[in-house]
Formats: sequence, structure tokens, C-alpha cells
Amino acid sequence: MRLLLDSAKLKKKILAEIGNRLRGLREQAGYTVAELCALLNTTETHYMGIENGEYCLSCDRMITIKGVFGIELNWLICGEESTPGDTVMYHETTLGES
Repeated sequence: MRLLLDSAKLKKKILAEIGNRLRGLREQAGYTVAELCALLNTTETHYMGIENGEYCLSCDRMITIKGVFGIELNWLICGEESTPGDTVMYHETTLGES
């Protein structure tokens, strides 16, 4: 039971951190909530829930955010930058599977 409570607290903390990073990106880039909602194809209510850490971002929306702001998803999700070696290893593995 305690593990479930700890997991729920951790999820809430992570969602709040993602929401804070997203809010910072939006504000720094000068987007209004309405403008970003149009790009993400979502309602303002749902989007504000994401910024407030109440809702999760879908993969589709994360990819759109990556393109709009030119960020690494690792930073959005974890708050950490990817190292160049991580990116190269990913591309080498992907290319080898063709």
C-alpha cells in the first residue's frame, strides 16, 4: 500500500515539473495559452491542466512541443540534457535496423 502512495506522489511531482518546464517554454517564447493550444490541438482547460501537473502529455503533443520549441524531450520529461553520444548511438542503432 505504501508503495502505491509513494508512486502516486512521485507521479504528481513529475507531472508538476513537466508542467513548470512547459510553462516556462511557452512564456519565454511569447506564446499565449490559446496560441499553444491551437498548435497542440487541445482545449485551454486541458492544456492548463498539463501546465498545472494534473494531466499527462501525450506522445503526439510532446513531439509537437519538441518541434515548436526545438528542445530535447529528455529535458522536458526529466529536466536533463541529452549528451551528444546518446543521440549518435540512437541514430546508429536506428539506421542499422533498416
